[in-house]
Amino acid sequence: MNDNFVTLANYYGFKRNASRAWGKYKEVPVSISDETLFFQVIVENSADVAGFLSTAKENGQIDDFDLSGFSMKIRYQNRSLSETKEFFESFIDFLILHQFRPVCGMCKQMVDTEAAMVKGELVEICDECFGKLKEMADKKPEVKPHSPMGYIGAILGAAIGGVIWVLIGKLGFIAAIAGFAIVYFALKGYNLFGGKHKRFTAFYIIVVAVLTVISAELISTFLIVQQELPNLRFNEQIKIMFDFILNEETVRFEFFKELAIGLLFTAFGAWKILRTLIDGPEIEIPLQVERV
Repeated sequence: MNDNFVTLANYYGFKRNASRAWGKYKEVPVSISDETLFFQVIVENSADVAGFLSTAKENGQIDDFDLSGFSMKIRYQNRSLSETKEFFESFIDFLILHQFRPVCGMCKQMVDTEAAMVKGELVEICDECFGKLKEMADKKPEVKPHSPMGYIGAILGAAIGGVIWVLIGKLGFIAAIAGFAIVYFALKGYNLFGGKHKRFTAFYIIVVAVLTVISAELISTFLIVQQELPNLRFNEQIKIMFDFILNEETVRFEFFKELAIGLLFTAFGAWKILRTLIDGPEIEIPLQVERV
């Protein structure tokens, strides 16, 4: 913070913190940083403002300016205190002459405003908007209790993904692409049944997903055996399926290849979801609102 900034703020009796000063001069709300003036007002003809500031720039009173709706940002560098005061007061008189109106930074209405800190940011807002923000800030968020049913929901959701795996396999496509669906629906089921996100949730979802992938591939292989040997009893078909997987090189290769690809899709597709769970939910910064 330079001496010019501090002296200017003290001269006009503005409040200030480490980086900003704010207040009203002749009822015009203004804030000041080291070398920038901020106004949140509007006049009937914005072209008049642009003309005034363009002339000030040509005369070397300011370096640059930016007009965006009701927001005015005027930059100056290496000006003496007397030069800054001269321009500042002349621009204030210009705004008064052109019947300025302050504008609320929230509702964008032309109403009387006062400075407020909203989540650490300085903004000019009206009393009505300040009241709404204050009410939101004071209201405690509703925290839903964790339900153990979430774990059952995860299993049911994963089962839906497993069915998709089997159906895709039956259609002759690579069933492993359903690995992502298994994790996706497992998490959806967990949330739907009231599960609360914890670090343990991620590991639980992973275990459920892996077991579902293995189960879905076993079911897909069993359906092939059942189709090829329909006359055998169920327990015989199960036995032959495992015999094929363990002893037939071709069947074993296809089974573990599909399984490996499925687990890869599961891990790759679900990484972002699981990373969020492992790291924990994002902590929302509480809304802090106060008049300054």
